Amino acid sequence: MTGTSFAQANKFFQEGKLEEAIATYKKATGENSRFAWSHHNLGEALIKAGQIEEAAAAFRGALAINPNSAWSLHKLGAMLNKLGQCEEAVGYLRQAVEKRTNVPEFYLSLGTALVHLGEWSEAEECLYQVVQFSPNSLPLNEEAKKTHGASLMTFYVSEAYFYLGEIKSRQQQWSEAVEFYRQSWETNRGKLECCMGLAASLGKLGRWSEAVECYRQSASLFDESGEFLFRFGQALGQLGRWEEAIVEYRRAIGLGFAGAEMRHHLGYALGQLGRWEEAVVEYRLVVEINPKSAQVRHQLGYGLMQLERWGEAEIELRKSVELHPGSAVVWQQLGDVLRELEKREEGVEVYRKVLEIEHDFDVEEKLVTLLQGKTKKSLPVSFSKTQNQFSPPSNLWEEQQQLGIKLQEEGKLDEAAASYRRAITLKSDKLQFYYQALETNPQDYLIYLNLGNALVEQEMFDHAIVFYKRGLKVKPDNLEMNLQLGKILAQQNKWERASIYFSRAVEIDSECFECQQSLAEAQKKTGQIEAAIVSYQNALKIKPHDYLLINRLGDLLEKKGKLEEALSYYRRVLEVSYSSPNLVNKNLIQVFNNRVLLPLHLSLPYEQTGYAIRSHSILTSLKEKGIDVLATTRLGYPSSFLPQYQNKSVPEIEEIDGISYLRLNSEEKQTDIEQNYAYIEGYAERLVKAAMSHNASVIHSASNFENGMATVLAARRAGIKSVYEVRGFWHLSRVAKLPKFRDSYWFTYYQSMESAVVRQVDAVVALSQVMKDKLIDWGVDSKKITIVPNAVDINKFKPRSPDDALQRKWGLNSQFVVGFIGSLNEYEGVDLLIKAVAGLVDEGANIKLLVVGDGSGKKGLENLVESVNMKQHIIFTGQVPFSDVIDYYALSNVCVFPRKAEEVCQYVPPLKLLEPMAMVKPVIVSALPPLMETVTHEETGLVCRSDDIGSLQSALLRIYNNSGLGDRLGKAARDWVKANRQWSVVSQKYLEVYQKLFSRVR
Repeated sequence: MTGTSFAQANKFFQEGKLEEAIATYKKATGENSRFAWSHHNLGEALIKAGQIEEAAAAFRGALAINPNSAWSLHKLGAMLNKLGQCEEAVGYLRQAVEKRTNVPEFYLSLGTALVHLGEWSEAEECLYQVVQFSPNSLPLNEEAKKTHGASLMTFYVSEAYFYLGEIKSRQQQWSEAVEFYRQSWETNRGKLECCMGLAASLGKLGRWSEAVECYRQSASLFDESGEFLFRFGQALGQLGRWEEAIVEYRRAIGLGFAGAEMRHHLGYALGQLGRWEEAVVEYRLVVEINPKSAQVRHQLGYGLMQLERWGEAEIELRKSVELHPGSAVVWQQLGDVLRELEKREEGVEVYRKVLEIEHDFDVEEKLVTLLQGKTKKSLPVSFSKTQNQFSPPSNLWEEQQQLGIKLQEEGKLDEAAASYRRAITLKSDKLQFYYQALETNPQDYLIYLNLGNALVEQEMFDHAIVFYKRGLKVKPDNLEMNLQLGKILAQQNKWERASIYFSRAVEIDSECFECQQSLAEAQKKTGQIEAAIVSYQNALKIKPHDYLLINRLGDLLEKKGKLEEALSYYRRVLEVSYSSPNLVNKNLIQVFNNRVLLPLHLSLPYEQTGYAIRSHSILTSLKEKGIDVLATTRLGYPSSFLPQYQNKSVPEIEEIDGISYLRLNSEEKQTDIEQNYAYIEGYAERLVKAAMSHNASVIHSASNFENGMATVLAARRAGIKSVYEVRGFWHLSRVAKLPKFRDSYWFTYYQSMESAVVRQVDAVVALSQVMKDKLIDWGVDSKKITIVPNAVDINKFKPRSPDDALQRKWGLNSQFVVGFIGSLNEYEGVDLLIKAVAGLVDEGANIKLLVVGDGSGKKGLENLVESVNMKQHIIFTGQVPFSDVIDYYALSNVCVFPRKAEEVCQYVPPLKLLEPMAMVKPVIVSALPPLMETVTHEETGLVCRSDDIGSLQSALLRIYNNSGLGDRLGKAARDWVKANRQWSVVSQKYLEVYQKLFSRVR
C-alpha cells in the first residue's frame, strides 16, 4: 500500500500537482513511517511549494530513519541556510560533502552557507571546487547527462562565480569581484543579484560608464524589478545623467518601490536639475516616512531656500540641527535663512554657533554684517537666489549704450554720461562679458570653461559647477572642465561625485599626473582601496620620485598587508636622491672655516621646548668658542605649522641673544611634510643657498629625519660636510602613547628614514651611550658617532631661595614640596608619582606635589587626582614661561623624574634633569640607562625602580625624613654638573666633531 501511495505522490509531483503530491506523500509517511524516501520527497515537494520550515522538518524525518543519506543531509542543510540557521546548516552540509565528494551541488550549498557565516577561506575552497567539475562528473544517468547535464553544470558554475564575487566584494577586493561577477553574468544572464553585484563593484572602482552599460544590457530582463531600476538610476546619477536617472527612479516608484531611500534619491536628482518644486515634494514624502533623518530635513530645508520659502526652510533646518547639532553647513544655511527673514539676533546666535564648530571666513563676514545692523546681503548681478539657476543679462551693456546715445541726442549730457559709464562697467566686467558671449555663442565650450574659471576665482563654486556641466554637454571630452568639476566637488566633500569627473579626466588623458592623483584620493575617500592603489601607481609612473604619493600608497598597501612592497618604493627613491651623480658637488671644501649652518625642526621664540632650549644653548656656546653660527628652521616654520602664526608676518632674520635665526619662509602651505619628497627637495635647495650665502663648511642638523635628509642632500650639493644630531627616537615616543603604532607601516617607515639618514650623513651625534649603541645596531659605523650629552647653563641655573609671592600663590607654606617640571606625556610616569604622593599623604606625610607643565596626558592626570581625592595636595600649574622655570625649581624640596620603562625611555635622556641638579636640588630618577648615565645612586641623587610606586615612596621618604641627605645629594649634583655638563665643557665636543671631519679629508 505504501509503495502505491509513494508512486502516486511521485506522479503528482512530476505533473506539477504540488498540493496533491504533498497530501499523498504525507499519506505514504503515515502508512510506513520508516520509509525514508517518503519523508525526503515530501521535503522536495514542500520546497517547490515554498514551505521551507515544513520541508526542513520532512528532511529531519528522513535522516531520523537514514542518517547516512547524503541527499537528505544536503537538503536539510540547504533549508536551514535559507532559514538563516547557518551554523547548523554548515554541519549537515559538511557531512553531505564527506559522504559524496563528486556532487558539485553539495559544494555549492556548503560554500554559500559559509559565505553567510563569513568563513571566506573555506567558502572559496568549496566554490573553486564547483568550478572544476565537468558535466560528465554529475551524478546523473547517461541520458540525463546528455539532455540537461551541461545546462545544470553551467548553472552550478555560474552560482559559484557569483558567490566568489560576493566574497570579494565583502572583502572590498573590487577588481577580483568584478571578474567573478562577470564570469557568472556571462553564463547566467537571468540572475538579478549578479547584475547588481557586477555594477556595484564597477562603481566602487569608479567605472560608472561600464556599470551603466551593464544595467542597460539587462534592462529588458529586469524592467519589472523596482530595485533594479533604482540601482540603474543611481549609476546614471553618478555620471551626472540626472534626466535619465529620474526616469528610472519614477519607473521604480511606479512598480511600488517607493521607500524613503528611493524618494530621497529622486529628490536629490530633481534638485541637481534645479527642479526644486518637485524635489521638495519628494523630500516631504521622505520626511513622512523617516522624520528623524537630519540629512533629509537638511535637503528639504535647502530646497525650500531655493524656492525662497524662507519660513518653511527655517522650520526644516532647525529640525535638522536638532537631530544633528554638529553640522556647520546646516547651521550656516539656517543663519542665511534667518538673515533673509531679518531675524538679526537669532542669525547672530546661529552664525556664532557655526564658528564654534569650524572657522569660516564667509560666515565671519556674514556675522559682522549682522552685527553692524544689516540683514540681507546683496547677490551678484545677473544671478537669481537659486543655487543652480542663472538669469543671463539681455544685452545690458548695449541697452545702456543706446540709452546714452538717446539721452545725448536729447541734450541730457549728465544722464548720458552716467549711462555710458554703466555700459562700460557691464562690458569690462569679466563675468558679464562671458554671460553676454553665451547669448550669441551658446555652443562654444570655451566660454563655459572661462566663465566657470572666473566664477571659481570669485569663490562662487556652485555657480561654476552649473557652467562647467553645461560646457561638458557641448564638449564632454574636455579635460580641464572634468578636472575642475572634480576638484570643486572634492572640496565640498562630495567624493563619490568627484570621482566620476576624475575618472573621465583619466580616460581623456591617462598621462595627466593631477588626474591620476586626484582620482586616487577620491577612490581612497570612498573606500575603493584597490582602485586607489592602482591610480596611485599610475601617478607614480608619471612622477616616480614624489614622496607624498609613495607614502600614501604605502599606507594603503599596509592595509592590504603588502608592507614590503610599500617600503620598496621608498628605498628606491631614497637611493636615487642620495646617490645621483648629478646632485653631488665634487669640489669638496678641504678645511674647516669655523662657519656652521644649523637647520632646526623648531626654535625660540615660537616654542619653548627642551629641543628649542638645547638648540639655543648649543648655538650660544659655539659662538662663544669663536664659531660663526647661523640657525635656520625647517621650510615654512613657523607660519605653516603653528596656527597662531599662519596669518602673521614673520621676519626672515631674527636675532635672539645675539644668535641669528634664518626663517625659510614659504608661500605654500606645508602639509604631510614627512611624506612629501617635494618638500624635502625644496628644503634642501633652500639649505644649499643658505649654506653658500653663509660660506658654511658644515651643515649640522638635529632630529627628525626631514632635517637630516635635507641636510645630507644639501651638503652633497654644496660640497661641504654634514652632521646629524639624533635627539630622540620619535617613532618610539609615539609607541609609548599608542602601542599599536609599532605594528603599523609608519613605524617601519620612520625607522627606515632615520636609519637611512644616520648611515648617509658624514658624522652622527648621540645624546647617550645607550643611544649610540642603538644606532650601531642600525648599522652605523661606531667611529662616526660622537656622544654629546645634554648640558645646562650653570650661571642661569644656580641656587636661589623660594619666592614668597609664588609660595603664597600656590598655597605652599610649611609643606615638603615634591616637584615635577616637564612634559605631561604618558611615559613620564607622573601618574605613578601622584599615586606615590597620595599614599604618603594618607599615611600622614605633610607633602604637596607641584606639577609644572602641559601635555597630552594632563587631563587624565587631573582626573586621577580627583579620583584619589588629592586636589588639596596636588597642584597643576599648567605651562609656565621658560624664564619662570627657575622659580618653580626653587619652590621644590626634591625633583622627581619617574619615567616608565618604555622603550624610548631606555635610550633618550631628559634635558630637564640637569636643571634642578645645577640648582642644588636633590633628584630622584627611575633606574633607566640614560638616567643612570647622569645620576649616581647615593652620590648625586637617588635611583628607584621604574614603574614601582613602593620604591618611589621609599626614596621620597628618605629625603623627606632627612634634610641633610637632600642637601648632600644636591651639592654633589651641582659639583658634578659643573665639572661634566655645563655647556662651555660639552660644546667643545662639537668642535672635535667638525675638525675630525676635515682631518679625514687631508
